[in-house]
Amino acid sequence: MITPVKFMVNRRVWFILVVLILLAAAAFIFPQHSATIYGKVGTVSNKIVGPSAKELKQQAKAVQEAQIQYSKPGSDPTNDIVLEDEPNIELPQGLANETLGLQKIFYININTRFDRENTFHLQSSLSGIRADRIEGFKAAEIAKLREQGMNLPSSKKSPDSIIGCYMAHNKVWQKVLDENLSTALIMEADAAWDVNIRAIMYHLSHGLEHMLRQQNLLMSNEHSTKQDPYLSSHWDVLQLGACWREPPRSNLAVQYYDPHVNSGFHYYGKPLTLNRRVIRYREANACTVAYAVSQAGARKLALRAGVDMDMPVDIVIKRLVALGLLRTYSVFPVLFDQWEYKYSLGVHNTDSDIRKLKEIAGSNEEGNATPERQAELAADIEIAEDPEKQKLAWERFHKNMDIWQYRFPQDTNFTHGMLEEFRDLVFDRAALDNQT
Repeated sequence: MITPVKFMVNRRVWFILVVLILLAAAAFIFPQHSATIYGKVGTVSNKIVGPSAKELKQQAKAVQEAQIQYSKPGSDPTNDIVLEDEPNIELPQGLANETLGLQKIFYININTRFDRENTFHLQSSLSGIRADRIEGFKAAEIAKLREQGMNLPSSKKSPDSIIGCYMAHNKVWQKVLDENLSTALIMEADAAWDVNIRAIMYHLSHGLEHMLRQQNLLMSNEHSTKQDPYLSSHWDVLQLGACWREPPRSNLAVQYYDPHVNSGFHYYGKPLTLNRRVIRYREANACTVAYAVSQAGARKLALRAGVDMDMPVDIVIKRLVALGLLRTYSVFPVLFDQWEYKYSLGVHNTDSDIRKLKEIAGSNEEGNATPERQAELAADIEIAEDPEKQKLAWERFHKNMDIWQYRFPQDTNFTHGMLEEFRDLVFDRAALDNQT
């Protein structure tokens, strides 16, 4: 005889069995929905749910289409696969905005450098870029602040110009922190770039994503998005206009496709094929003409600025990278260069306030220039030192308005440099050429 208690137990058992049978049937009929349900359960219980077969197929396709090669230690980073062109690229909205996919762009200048201000605004307007100005510090201002008792931790008395430059960059890092920006591009006012900078940044975002993926730093479902095209949680600094590359960790690199880069570049003795750039992990290089920071990177740099400002800011960043304290990625050929006036305008019209004639002549920072570059420098210096030749040069400049050159052309070699394209974009080039 079945007692009421036994009947209730049996009814509950049958009810549980029916529910289980229905769930199994649902999983068989609707596998995608059931995977979603189980995935959520796994997430709640802190279980790691592996990718589905569809996700694995998509990942395999993404790797196949990556068109880049990760250089493991001891391998050759220039053994890239043959790639086809990517015509008619439609830029994602995040990279087509006024800040190139970053939250903000800042540029640093001082009020006495109208020339840099003017050139920066010309390039920005023609590129559709919007940048916020950060007022820099002149050496005389730092000297006055010292007289007023400015307190800086220091192990030595650094030149006022070095401290002024460092303080200007730190002002930007503070802005990033104060405004809680996830990313920001920081440029100095003498930065120069290619007409195709939007498309160039688009290809960089692809190269960076696959570099991170090859380093096993991304989850299977983690990709560049419109809101975060550069996956900013995985880096502190992107060095986009660096100079003076160094060999350590040069094998931790990826080649990626970019149709807006010229041929003829070499990466540590190995030629890069056409339409290739290299993105590299933790390269300890110099120059801060253009670099991006994440929120984490701004915190680290601002903390280091509070220790002392005894060295140039780019050397401080370089040392932090060498010590493994900054997660950085750099690009070669670089995306941004510095402009300067052609030397034949005259020695006193060069772009740097501290530039010496011996540096212009090639004994210092131009010492590694190619023979062709050295010949150009020598010819320009000859014109600059000859009043009659300089007069003729100025007459030519007034006609063709071609007064700029790049500081590190061996690292950029833009396909369509903005400085060269000014005449085409603003004036009728044919009319100007007829005057020369």
